[in-house]
Amino acid sequence: MIVRKKPVTVEAHKWTGLNIGDTWVFMGCPSGGLNVIPDQKDLVLMIPTPVGIMLARPGDWIIKAGGGKFHRFKQDIFDQTYEVV
Repeated sequence: MIVRKKPVTVEAHKWTGLNIGDTWVFMGCPSGGLNVIPDQKDLVLMIPTPVGIMLARPGDWIIKAGGGKFHRFKQDIFDQTYEVV
């Protein structure tokens, strides 16, 4: 049997390492903001996901799925999985 994944529309936001305010609004963070840690020359964002904490590096995409759950995708996987509507 061959099946096809149903199309799902989600919100997406690209982490640049500099757009902390926009990312805070996108993720609807409670007061206290985001957990951002320095890593060499970049700021790395700690994202709570259904499978644990994931680190988003500049250039990664953050996807807001159903139920307010977040996922992190590298640019190449994002390009293979999603298209702008």
